[in-house]
Amino acid sequence: MSADAVLPHIWADQPLSGGTLAWLSIILVVAALVLFAVGAMGHGGRLRPNRVVGIRTAYTESDHEAWYDVHAKAAPWLIASGAVLIIGTATLNLTDTPRLQFLALMVSIVVGTAVLLIGTGSAHSSVRRRNENDQSAGEQERTP
Repeated sequence: MSADAVLPHIWADQPLSGGTLAWLSIILVVAALVLFAVGAMGHGGRLRPNRVVGIRTAYTESDHEAWYDVHAKAAPWLIASGAVLIIGTATLNLTDTPRLQFLALMVSIVVGTAVLLIGTGSAHSSVRRRNENDQSAGEQERTP
């Protein structure tokens, strides 16, 4: 069974162009720029706790130091995720083959999202584990 038989509505006869390609590219570039900005601000310690952007979990919202530490550790992953979206957008615009455009779009979204989730999850877990170890070490020092 061929891909055409399984997903006939996805494989278009004409490549994306004009307004559709422009809007799709704008959306992807804006998403990438947001990831770059949040990553850069997190790395520099300039992303203050807020309710709009950032890694907002019960742990990061309950402790300002945790917020800054998690964002500093997740910054490279956020920037990498944005870079994946930029590469996918460039590929989408540089090819005129519908199947390659579809693959560029899907791969960049899936890989970008995976990098984002793995990186932020890893940063969150790492900081949380470090803080728990620091607390237990402090308690052991106080115990006679």
